[in-house]
Amino acid sequence: MWSQRNVRFLKIAVAGMGALIVVGLVVVLVTIIGRISAGPAPEPATVATVLPVDVAQLFGADSEVVSTWADGNRLALVLKRPEGLAVVVVDLRSGRILNVISGE
Repeated sequence: MWSQRNVRFLKIAVAGMGALIVVGLVVVLVTIIGRISAGPAPEPATVATVLPVDVAQLFGADSEVVSTWADGNRLALVLKRPEGLAVVVVDLRSGRILNVISGE
């Protein structure tokens, strides 16, 4: 049936698993308290950019900006125009148009 050796091994296993539960609970609580005390995350920095005249001319009165995407010093604008969608890639430092992709 149950020998002394098996009972001792079972006690050690139960104690070890109990210790792991306590350690895991402490880690979870410390993480929650740390995140609460850190406060809200800072707002991401925004960059004010004046688009050059030639980009504004691409828009036209009947164009609509569908979405924008910025990565580093590049800004991609997805435009909905009567002739179809277009993606305009602008260099934010110089304001120069790097590429125009039309989906006609």
